[in-house]
Amino acid sequence: MSRNLPYNRADRIAQQIYQVAASFIYEDTDDERLIGIQITRAAMTNDLSIARIYFYLDGGKDKQEAAKHALEAKRSGLKHKIGQELLLKIMPRIDFFLDEGVENAERIEEILKNLKSEV
Repeated sequence: MSRNLPYNRADRIAQQIYQVAASFIYEDTDDERLIGIQITRAAMTNDLSIARIYFYLDGGKDKQEAAKHALEAKRSGLKHKIGQELLLKIMPRIDFFLDEGVENAERIEEILKNLKSEV
């Protein structure tokens, strides 16, 4: 019976943390700084001590910084939710990072669109 889970334990736990974090953030509509935020991915260190959660929010650096502060304020609630949903020996430290890959992809798309219109 195949479960289609990544083989690496860190990857499996990162995927589970991503799912918990995304649902936790999307269910919380009280904080206006988080409106429109996208949790894009999660990554774990191999020793499972640190979880990096990546997010994207359109609207400029100020809005992104405000969203990061809002996420950091919700860190303890997220850790509690992860503890309820996942069986982990040690709770990882949760860090939040802006996912710059989305912005880079948008820039490339804009460049390609401009090149196409010039041709």
